[in-house]
Parts: sequence; C-alpha cells; structure tokens
Amino acid sequence: MPRLHLFWTTAVFSISTLGALLSVIGSVIDAVVFYTAVQSQDFGPLEKFLTQDETKTILTVFKLTQTFVQIYRIYHIWECRFVDIVILILICLATNSIGLAGSIMLTKGFSDTAITANFELALKGTNYLFGFYYANAGVNSVLTLLIGRYVS
Repeated sequence: MPRLHLFWTTAVFSISTLGALLSVIGSVIDAVVFYTAVQSQDFGPLEKFLTQDETKTILTVFKLTQTFVQIYRIYHIWECRFVDIVILILICLATNSIGLAGSIMLTKGFSDTAITANFELALKGTNYLFGFYYANAGVNSVLTLLIGRYVS
C-alpha cells in the first residue's frame, strides 16, 4: 500500500509541475506570436493563432485536468464528504465555462473583423477571458491553500 501511495503522490506532483510548465510555455508562445505580429505588421498569423490554434485547446484541457487533480487531492487528503467535492467541482465548472464562452466569442469575433459587431464580440470575449484568468487564479490558489492547510 505505501508504494501505491508513493506512486499517486508522484503522479499528482508530476501533473501539477507539468501543468505549470505548460502554462509558462503557452504564455511565452503567446508573447512571441503577439510580438511578431506587431513587429512585422502582418496580423494573418496572429489571427490564425487566435482562432485555430490546437495548442491552446490542449493547454486548456490540461489545465482543467490539473484542477480536477487538485480537487481529488483535497478529497483524498481531507477525506471530505461528497457534497463538499461537488461544490468545488461546480465552482471549477462555472469558472471554466466563463473561459469557454470567452474563447468562443473571441474566435467568432476574429473570424471577420471587418464587421463591427464581430470586432465588438471579440473585445467582449477578451474581457470574459481576462475574468476567467483572474477567477481561475483565485480558484486554483484556494485549492492549493486547502491542500497546504492539511499538510501544515
């Protein structure tokens, strides 16, 4: 049994570390694409990156997986009731729904920016995404503190 516990602890640590690394890599890729677009004044690759990039989809799915791994850790460490975990899952789903809505709005808005309504939709999607980033950081911080509170 101790070996299995060591395996799961190592797996969770690896997933959390990989999630942080992928997040940093995603931010660097974003910065490079934005900088290149501004420097060259060629916004075609930027538009393609914002609307059709598979890397962003993979990173989003991985971040969601990482969040649920944290919830599992809380359930396992704290031995919580099922209702407590369902509340955490609903909070995470609500937060990620805002991010999904923002991504959809941004993608649709950038499909044809010559139309004023689409451009406004892209701006609104950007605001939703900023809200998602702030809320997601808050939720993940609270989850991490809940895990750390037990360890202390």
